[in-house]
Amino acid sequence: MEFSITQAGGRSLADFANDIHAVLDSIAQTQRTTAVLQTEQGVMIVGGGARDLTPAQRALADSLSLSPSTLPGEYAEITVIQDSINRGLTPVELAVTRPICDACATYIQSTGGKLTSPTTASWR
Repeated sequence: MEFSITQAGGRSLADFANDIHAVLDSIAQTQRTTAVLQTEQGVMIVGGGARDLTPAQRALADSLSLSPSTLPGEYAEITVIQDSINRGLTPVELAVTRPICDACATYIQSTGGKLTSPTTASWR
């Protein structure tokens, strides 16, 4: 099964990430990252960095049929990628709300992905 960064209904992974991120208060929005990962199996995983998703973010993710992920103390990108790997799912596309840092870029590359913009990555 092949997916594009633009999902059904014209919504992109970045749209989903931004919607989930917008639930945070304005200060948290400038200090945290939200990531959405599309898998080959059709599962969209969402995660937050360091402190994970808030209850309000998880509730919105559930209502959007996204699969919330947790990995306390880790970057959002690593949280969603590691969750997909742990569940036996194959990453396809990633979108995040802030530029991907060097540590996350290295991790993405170590899993076979490549950066496609400052806030996206692909495993194709």
